[in-house]
Amino acid sequence: MKRQKSTKLSILILLAAVICAFFAACTPDEKDYPDPEPQRFSIKFMTNGGEALDDLEFSVSGGKLVGELTIPTPVKEGYTFEGWYLDSAWTVSYTPLQLNRSLTLYAKWKGATHMITFITEGDPIAPVEMDVGSDLSKLPVPSRTGYTFEGYFTDVAMERPFTTAEKMPNKALTLYVKWRPNIYSIVFDSNGGSAVVALQRPYGTVITLDDMPKPQKEGFLFQGWFMSETVNRPVNSLLVEDHTRLVAKWGEISTELTYAPDPDITYLTVSSYDGTSTEVNIPDYYIYQSQSLPVRYIDDGAFKGNTRITRVTLGANITRIGATAFDGCTALSAINLGGVQVIMEKAFADCSDLVELGDLSSLVTAGGSVFLNCSSLTSVTLGSSVAQIDYTAFSGCDKLTEIIVREGNIHYISYDGVLYARLTTTLLLYPAGKQSKSFSVPQSCTGIGTHAFADHKYLKEISLPKNLVRIGEYAFSSSVLDTVSFNAESRLVSIGRRAFWRTAITSFTLPASVEQIDIGALEECRELVTLTFESNSKLTVIPDYTFNFCTKLTQVTLPKSITTIGYLAFGNCPAVTVHFEEGSGITPQSLVHKVVDNPEQIIFADNNA
Repeated sequence: MKRQKSTKLSILILLAAVICAFFAACTPDEKDYPDPEPQRFSIKFMTNGGEALDDLEFSVSGGKLVGELTIPTPVKEGYTFEGWYLDSAWTVSYTPLQLNRSLTLYAKWKGATHMITFITEGDPIAPVEMDVGSDLSKLPVPSRTGYTFEGYFTDVAMERPFTTAEKMPNKALTLYVKWRPNIYSIVFDSNGGSAVVALQRPYGTVITLDDMPKPQKEGFLFQGWFMSETVNRPVNSLLVEDHTRLVAKWGEISTELTYAPDPDITYLTVSSYDGTSTEVNIPDYYIYQSQSLPVRYIDDGAFKGNTRITRVTLGANITRIGATAFDGCTALSAINLGGVQVIMEKAFADCSDLVELGDLSSLVTAGGSVFLNCSSLTSVTLGSSVAQIDYTAFSGCDKLTEIIVREGNIHYISYDGVLYARLTTTLLLYPAGKQSKSFSVPQSCTGIGTHAFADHKYLKEISLPKNLVRIGEYAFSSSVLDTVSFNAESRLVSIGRRAFWRTAITSFTLPASVEQIDIGALEECRELVTLTFESNSKLTVIPDYTFNFCTKLTQVTLPKSITTIGYLAFGNCPAVTVHFEEGSGITPQSLVHKVVDNPEQIIFADNNA
C-alpha cells in the first residue's frame, strides 16, 4: 500500500515540472519588441498677474517622462508665489504625477503686507496691517467725542482725500484723520428775567461770562448763570461739551452795599452799608470785573451803629462775620446765621432787639462778647461743628433761657438748656434767663467755668457736687446767689479770682479740700455774716482782698494751716474780728501786709501775741 502512494507522488512532481518548462518556453524575449512612439503634451501657464510664461512641451513614453522637465517659478512684484494649481480656484495643487496629459496651471499668489498709520487728534487709532491689493473699504471708521469724522487724507494739510475704493499699494501708508467739531446749543433760562438768545458754539469752545447774555429783572440784581436752580456755584466760564441749559439767579437789589475783593479776586467781602432800607439782602454772588464772585465775608464794622435795619438775609456763601459787624444795630431783630462758620468778637453786641438767629448749624468759632447785651435773645441752637465759644459770648443776654447743642458735637453738650464742655465735664454757661431759684450741679461735673453764672438775676441757691474740683473766675459774680451748699465729701481744690464777687451769700463754709483761693474770691459779699473753715483745712494762703468789703462779716477763726494773709484780706469789714485756731503760727511779726483796717480786729492766741 505504501509503495503505491509513493509512486503516485513521484508522477505528480514530474508532471508539474513538464508544465513549468512549457510556459517558460512560450514567454517572448523583451528585446524582441521595439519601444512605443512617445506621446507629446504641453503645459499652459496662467500667471494671474505675474510675468508671462511660455508654454512648456514635454513627452511621455510608456507612462514615463522623456527627459527632464523644470516647471518655472513666476514673479509678481509685491507678491509671494505660493504654487501652481490645476484650477483657477486654487483647490487642487499640481504634482509631477499628473504629467500624463496636457495641462493648464494657475499661479497662486500671496500679497505682501504693509502698515497703515493714522495721524489724528484725540484718542490714537491703532495702526492696521493690510495685504497689498486688498480692499481698503474695510478701513476702521474712527469716533471722537464731540466731533464728526470727515475722512482720511494723504497730506498734513488735509487737502488730498484718500479714497477707500483704492487697493492697498505695495508700500506703507500714513493717513491723516480730519474731524469736524459738533455744534451745541447753550440755552439760557432767565428765570423770570428778560428773554435771551441761545448761543451756538463748537465742541471744545470756552464761553466766558463776558460772552454770556446779561438779562434784566426789575427790582432784582442778576447774580450770574448756574447749572440748575439748586446749584450754588456760578458758571463764570463754560467748556462746551454738550447741549447745556443755564439758569439765572436773582437777588434783591441793594445798591447801598459796598464790596471789596480779596487780593486774588476770587471772592468778595461786604465792607459797608450806606442805605436807609430796614431790610437788607446780601446776595450769594455779585458780578465784579466781569466775574460772578461769591460774597463770603461781612467785614469788621460793616453795619456798625445802623439803627434802621430790622432784618438781614445773608447769602448762602457767607461764612465769616467780622468783629463789631452789627455792633449797636439796636433795631435788628432777625438774621439767618445757618451757613456762618466764624463770628468774631462783638459782632452783634448791643443788638437789643435781636431774637432770630436761625440754627447755627455751621458755626465753628464764636469770639468774645459776640452777642453781648442781646437782651431779647431767648434761645440759641448750636450745630455739631461748634468747636470754640468764648465764655463771654452770651454775656448780658438776660432773656436767654436755653442753649441747645445738636447731637454729634464732640466739644459741647447741653442738659436742660445748660451748656457743658463734653470732654472736661465743665459747666460753661447757665443761661441768664432761666428763672429757677435753685439748681443742683450734676454729679459728673468737675468744673464751673468762667462767668458761668455771672450776673444771674434769678438763681439764689446752688448745690455743688462731690466731684467738683474747681470754680472758675467770676463764676457767680454779680449774681443774686445767697446760698452755696458743698457736698459733705467735697473734693473742691481751687476757687478762682472773684468767683463769688458781689453775690448775696449770707453764710459760707469752705471745704477742707480747698488748697487755693484767688484774689477777691468773696470780695464785696456785703450780706456775708458767717464764714467757716472746715477742720483739717489744706488752705495756706488767704490772698489780697479775699473778703474785702464783706461789711456784715463778724467773727472769723482762721485754721492753723494758714501761713500767709494778703493785703486787705479782711479790709473794710468793720464788724469782723479775726481769730486763729490753736496751733497757728501767725504772729504780729509775720503779717507783712495790712490785713484789716484796725489792728485791734486781729486777735492773736496768747502764745502768739
